[in-house]
Amino acid sequence: MYRIQLHFIILLLVAFRSLGQQPIDGSADQTLYRQAEKYFHLPNSSVRTDRLALRSYEALINTLQSHGNFSDTLTDSFRKSGILQLILDNRDKAKTAFANSIDNFSRHGGKNDSLLFQPFLYLGSLYYEENKLDSARYYYLRAEKILDAFPLLPESERLYNKFGALYYETGEYRKSIPYFKRAAALLQARDRENTALLVNYQNNEATALLKSGDYRGAMAIFRRLLFYRIQRESIYLNMATAYIEMDSAREAIECLRRVPGTAPVKLNAMTRAYLSLDRPDSAAFFNQSALSYFAVHKPLLPATDEAMAFKYAGDIALSGSKQLAAAYYQQAIGAIIPGFVARDPGVNPPISRGLQSFAALFDLLAAKGRALAGADPQPATLVQALSAYETALELAAQVDRDYSSDEARFVLKQKVSDVCGRAVTLSVRLYELTGNRTFITKAFMIAENNKASVLQSGLRELELSRISGLPVALLAAEKNLKFQLAHLSLAISRNSSSLERDSLQRQWENHTLLLSAVQRKLDDIPAYHKLHYYAAAIDVDYIRRNLGNKDGILTYYYFGHQLFSFYITSEDVGVVSTPLSPPFFSAVTNLRRQLESPLTADPVTLNGITNQLYRVLIAPVFSKIHDKLHLIIIPHNQICYIPFELLNRPGDKSPLLTEFVISYNYAAGFLSNEQAAGGISPYQVLAMAPFDGSGGHTGGLPYLPGSGAEIAGLPGQQLRGAAATKQAFLDLSGHYPVIHLATHAIANDPAGTYIEFYHAPGTPDSSDRLYDQEIYTLDLSHTRLIVLSACETGNGKLVNGEGIVSLSRAFSYAGCASVITSLWKADDRATALILQRMHEYLQKGSSGDQALQKAKMDYLSNPDVPAHDKLPFYWAHLAYVGNRNPVIAAHHSTPVVLIIFSLLLIASLIALVLRHKKNRLT
Repeated sequence: MYRIQLHFIILLLVAFRSLGQQPIDGSADQTLYRQAEKYFHLPNSSVRTDRLALRSYEALINTLQSHGNFSDTLTDSFRKSGILQLILDNRDKAKTAFANSIDNFSRHGGKNDSLLFQPFLYLGSLYYEENKLDSARYYYLRAEKILDAFPLLPESERLYNKFGALYYETGEYRKSIPYFKRAAALLQARDRENTALLVNYQNNEATALLKSGDYRGAMAIFRRLLFYRIQRESIYLNMATAYIEMDSAREAIECLRRVPGTAPVKLNAMTRAYLSLDRPDSAAFFNQSALSYFAVHKPLLPATDEAMAFKYAGDIALSGSKQLAAAYYQQAIGAIIPGFVARDPGVNPPISRGLQSFAALFDLLAAKGRALAGADPQPATLVQALSAYETALELAAQVDRDYSSDEARFVLKQKVSDVCGRAVTLSVRLYELTGNRTFITKAFMIAENNKASVLQSGLRELELSRISGLPVALLAAEKNLKFQLAHLSLAISRNSSSLERDSLQRQWENHTLLLSAVQRKLDDIPAYHKLHYYAAAIDVDYIRRNLGNKDGILTYYYFGHQLFSFYITSEDVGVVSTPLSPPFFSAVTNLRRQLESPLTADPVTLNGITNQLYRVLIAPVFSKIHDKLHLIIIPHNQICYIPFELLNRPGDKSPLLTEFVISYNYAAGFLSNEQAAGGISPYQVLAMAPFDGSGGHTGGLPYLPGSGAEIAGLPGQQLRGAAATKQAFLDLSGHYPVIHLATHAIANDPAGTYIEFYHAPGTPDSSDRLYDQEIYTLDLSHTRLIVLSACETGNGKLVNGEGIVSLSRAFSYAGCASVITSLWKADDRATALILQRMHEYLQKGSSGDQALQKAKMDYLSNPDVPAHDKLPFYWAHLAYVGNRNPVIAAHHSTPVVLIIFSLLLIASLIALVLRHKKNRLT
């Protein structure tokens, strides 16, 4: 990001002096005060007058302190001396003066805390320039609290710009944009003539758009800013970056030629442009020029620019000596981490919070790992490569915990997946080379940490909201703002009017700013902060110890053309590596096509596909799990589309459904944290069937005649037809441990992904739809099971490493312990028969996965179901995801024989008593 240079900061401070005068209290030396104020507020100040002003304020401070006059005048004098020290480039003295201003105010009960806004703001900026982001954030938050009480304070726009910069530096580019926009809007409302600062704020906004991938939006702003003829060098540099990202390196070079001089940032950009054009000789020329420049001017230049020069040197060296490339990457790491001087590529820096250049550091560690992995096949060098990858992943995990938006986490996810795949591959390779089983554990943990990490972060935030003692008003505000943001996002995507979209976009930006402020206040609470930044590691031994002797786990991960099948049982943990060829992915696609409709399915073709998938996914590990009853499947990427119950070994038409009770989960981390909670009692269900035919109006959607029978007789509350509204669901969902939705659902529609409820005549289509973005904002942490008996609730967009981002995943994100979901559009009647039986087994105390398996087996063995309706299309779509604990508390039933014997005994006793009474009467 373009940063304001020191001389520009000084200009801004001078420009704002006239706004900084404060009322004077107490009995200060009036002569000294008037003299200091005169020099401070000169319209044409100079270094000499600034020093005279500073000398007068320092004399005034000494006089006030000697007289014991600790008033607002003293606070203000410290503040202004700090500003003068900053202008005179005495940064340490400026920090001391600002700190004294704050200390004097707090220790002696100041009356006007608006005096502290600038000390907090400037201290934050000074720490920001030193890369001490935690300290910067602390002082910015203090300044923000003052701004809440005095919203029209001068320089408030600079605080918004600084908050934007903080979000930018931690990779939350989209989140930074509203702050830069707000800064520009405040400046325009207050000081239209200050075009220099306006260009800076809008340049920051465009740079954030560039980083978030909105190249067109960024270029539109850059081109507009060129007309101001201010900061043109910076703007051309940013435009060059945009062109390179858009694979237009020649246009980038044209922009760079408009930048005068040989500044290293220009030389680095030229190096990158020629690398992208695959012209290593030209790239090497500019790279050597940059390195030579740093050798002479290093102390005066940004460390990140030097790091990029070494990074590009490594990229150029890769085609020759990979060991040399690794050495260059190591030098680049040392350039961006103060105090890290190790030149040995086998040594990695410690990871801590507040690393400002985390994105560059991640890329450098990843590049070093690749170079080392290709430099030498010996285990010692491969271990160094793995260590570099692990350090990069540790950094990513730390940054992930610092993020507060899923959008930023998904952006990071794309960078992490490649490193994760290389690390897993290298770990398994080291295990095969050395026989050291520690590498199996490493491979497993790396793979599983990369699965559904965004979902796990969301659930951690839901857990945060349940900490006792948190301010109820803040939690309510956070929940409401998230819900409003979801609605605004949907409205923006559906609105065709550019004018209305602009208005909605402004509302979205305002709500984003409000949400950020609320979340910062929550993060100031120690208990919240501690849990927010705590991440429990996946404990393989814990998972293994807590498995029954009839339980097994199969978790899959693939990278490139290699599949890694991990197995965990109570006896063993291991991995099998097998080649993964393109026909495997074709088989997955063909399987989905065969299951879309029973009319087009060919049993012979389907059997061949399930045999093929069995040979790849089950056969290599079957000997490890053949004696198990319960099987937990943790898939990866395209494997998420496969219903494992359907697979069968060649020569045997019986599917795995008959051999195993199968459930699914998103990642092993969910097993590590799974609580063995007791079942609920009584069994109460919120059951909804809006399209059973009783409502008379479906909004054009087809009736689901089997849905009424599907929920009939379930204990709890049953809502059909017009009673099954979206609002009813929102009002009642938190009061029932089990929810059953027998309705329509749409995945990957242009209007979004959503569940349909009753559609009242004359209302907008969206009023009856529960969108996935809205589900993410719900709190369903007390829901033990949700049954989504609707088409395609398990279908959605596949996100690398996260799995299928579907409606079922949204309910898991909202805290629901387990979900039964539908993988494709299935038959209404068959689904009803299976789920009715499943509820019966659940009420008898069966676990959710076992209840679903028994219900499917009953369906397949039911003589009243035609043979054609027993094709996989009719039963294999239902999948159980999540916690396998029984939903209802187990009841120890009394044997029937014992009940009959007890009744006969009671009857005999009553007869004896009556006979005894009769004998006494006679």
